[in-house]
Amino acid sequence: MRPQSIHKFARVTGWASILIGLVLLAFVVSLAASAAEVNYLGTLPTSSRTVGGNELMIGAVSSVSNPGLYSLQGFRVNLHLLTSSGVLVAFGSSNTTTLPARTTSQVPLQISANLSSPAARQLITTNMTLIVNGWVNATYAALFPVHLFLYENYPWGAPFDQLNYTFGTPTPSGNTTENLPLTLGFRNWFPVPDYGTFTFSVMSPNGTSCGQGKLSMSLPVSEGSSYEGTTNLLVNDGCNYHGGTLDVHYSGLLLSLDLPVVTIP
Repeated sequence: MRPQSIHKFARVTGWASILIGLVLLAFVVSLAASAAEVNYLGTLPTSSRTVGGNELMIGAVSSVSNPGLYSLQGFRVNLHLLTSSGVLVAFGSSNTTTLPARTTSQVPLQISANLSSPAARQLITTNMTLIVNGWVNATYAALFPVHLFLYENYPWGAPFDQLNYTFGTPTPSGNTTENLPLTLGFRNWFPVPDYGTFTFSVMSPNGTSCGQGKLSMSLPVSEGSSYEGTTNLLVNDGCNYHGGTLDVHYSGLLLSLDLPVVTIP
């Protein structure tokens, strides 16, 4: 090859290399800019149910904004929910999915809380601020692995907040039984309303069964609403229930679980 041809080829190759470099640089810059725009917008519960009475399953969605130019493949969210003192009360994850470019996606999650844990049982009757620790695994633009760590405070709303019982004065009911009036009240702060039946068992201090009763809610109790209902517990005359306990079970469309035991004055 003649020197002029070699020189011309070198110039063309050089310009091609510069052009390729500029294209790659523009791609990397756009990739970095797009990746920086990915934003975790938070997680909200959408449903709840109990399994076997000891496991609270909470359906939730995580909102993720991906306004950039490239999709996120293999996207998966993992969450741990802890009390303010750092005790783990629930955990969950999403299925692996793809988040398209220039969209805000709702990623469904399943979160599980073991109600045999005293800390987790507080989710039923106590509003609290939970710490959400999470991590996200994904691949951006089908090329680069992405690992994100999440941290946020989440105000948990209990379905039976301020649960309280008021006992009335017993009245005779037949020759061997009496009616013990009971008023139950609570406030629901969980986003998904529920309604069902409370079943009561009256126990003496030594564990003898003294009586029972039921109280049914006919309408769902929506978020932020209070409920108060009164029923008569039918107890055996002569059975000393004072200082004993009231065992309470709730069975509804979504939840079915034992509520905290109450001491009878």
